[in-house]
Amino acid sequence: MKRLLTTAILLAIQTDVFADKLSAPLQMYPIDESTDIQNSSVAFKWQKVTGAGINGYRVVISENKRFTGYSNTRLNCIDKTCILGNIDSPSTTTFTTPLRFSGKTYYWKVQAISGSNGKWSKINTFKTAGTSAQPQVLPTVSVNNAPTISLVSANSNSVSNQVYSVQLKANDVDNNLDSVSIDWGDNSDVDSQSTVNNQALVFNHLYAAAGNYTWKATAIDLLSLQSQPLTQLVKITAPQQVKAPKVIQVNSNPSTVQQGSSITFSAVLSSNLPSGYSVKVIYGSSNTITMSGSASNYSASVTPNNSGAYKIGVYDSAGKLLQDTQMTGNFSVTQPEPVVVAPPVVTKPIPVATNPTPTTSTTGYTKIANNGSVLSDSAQLGANPTDWACTKDNKTGLIWEVKTSPMFDFQNSVVIQDLHTFTFMYVWYEPDSTKNGGSEGQKYKPPANYSFQICQKGFECDTNSYIKAVNTQIFCSVSNWRLPSKDELLSLVRPVIDSSSTKNPSTIDEDYFPNTYGGIYWSSSTFEFGKEQAWVVNFSNGNTNWMYKSNGTGVRLVHD
Repeated sequence: MKRLLTTAILLAIQTDVFADKLSAPLQMYPIDESTDIQNSSVAFKWQKVTGAGINGYRVVISENKRFTGYSNTRLNCIDKTCILGNIDSPSTTTFTTPLRFSGKTYYWKVQAISGSNGKWSKINTFKTAGTSAQPQVLPTVSVNNAPTISLVSANSNSVSNQVYSVQLKANDVDNNLDSVSIDWGDNSDVDSQSTVNNQALVFNHLYAAAGNYTWKATAIDLLSLQSQPLTQLVKITAPQQVKAPKVIQVNSNPSTVQQGSSITFSAVLSSNLPSGYSVKVIYGSSNTITMSGSASNYSASVTPNNSGAYKIGVYDSAGKLLQDTQMTGNFSVTQPEPVVVAPPVVTKPIPVATNPTPTTSTTGYTKIANNGSVLSDSAQLGANPTDWACTKDNKTGLIWEVKTSPMFDFQNSVVIQDLHTFTFMYVWYEPDSTKNGGSEGQKYKPPANYSFQICQKGFECDTNSYIKAVNTQIFCSVSNWRLPSKDELLSLVRPVIDSSSTKNPSTIDEDYFPNTYGGIYWSSSTFEFGKEQAWVVNFSNGNTNWMYKSNGTGVRLVHD
């Protein structure tokens, strides 16, 4: 009953938690870079965006390509160079408005609106017919004073690609202050914030390249009257290059181990490791482990299957091996002595069973331990090296991950979950363009304050990150785990043989694949008719379907 309730909760949230941002509408009219558009009444049209929860659309038309008259914080136009259209119907994809100027180039964009704002369309341009004319006369007030702006704090020096902050205040004696805008002087977008009198505003920016830049800040009132601009020169320098240490000593302890035993690799660096850098060891054919430690001493313990060489090197914050930092060594793995069992003395004929019970080697599946050894059918799941963790399909030769169940610690009143817990879900993400069918999917990490635990705490909840985590773990003594194809997943499907109330109906053999909630599991196969979707297999009924890669569901890894 508890498993059925967990399944219902997971299926209910899997399409909401991972819902992707609404896609950008496709503009239809005015055609991009069209001319001779009558400014007395301009009709705008775009294609309808499909998706759940769309409430309408937002259209912004600007007299300049930076859209400086539109406030991203207030979601409205802050001066007369901008026209805003809010459409409250998801089925209405048109907007009509007059424009102030003839013979002028205009810029426009549109976005879909739901609980949050969708992606903006690209910016299209068009030019109104005729020659330049005076704008329509707007109503004026008898007295309106320009606002003033003052600097609270700002440094005159900073470093590229680091946060540079400016703190400003504005005031308006007419008490109709609207916003403060700042142009950073590096051809980036203008930042704007709504404000009231004497409110301290903090603007943050990243200058991408070294150089001298002059930023300009302006206060604007509700009648579009601007203050005198406030400017300041800021000198941006390149960050100092980090001097990476080298590996000056490596060791394997012991240098020779029996198969199934662990070995510890250690390294000493020429100096302390900079923040964000790492030390990794590559051993065997291609197994890579990030070593732990501090200052200049690092180590990692592994259980290798075969003898070989190892390399220890320093990697930068982007995960790139730094040249001339590596050292190599060798280790040996010996095979254990075979155990010889004397045959029993037969004193009478042995009866032949008419219906013998199959042994592990002749059944459809074989249980595999954490250390990669073959187990009997009576083996139990566990975290010890000789406990059951994986299952081999004797027909296909594939070895599959076995999911675990969360445990409740009554003494400390906490739920204990490991990396392979069956309740965890992941979005589809594959950055390799040769494997993702034309769409990499979505990398996802839940917000720190998110109340529902999607996957292992501190981990990114996408399939690519999960595969890396399992391979780093050297799960079942291998590090080439991957997402199965649709056909590979389907090879596990069987007819429902137990639909009683004491056991969940399932199309997978739960004697070898326990903790399989009756739901959907990802495959690596992209849907042939939509690159944003991938194939899934539902083990509650054995059916296949497609699902958007931005949604979250279960994962069962496989290796050859």
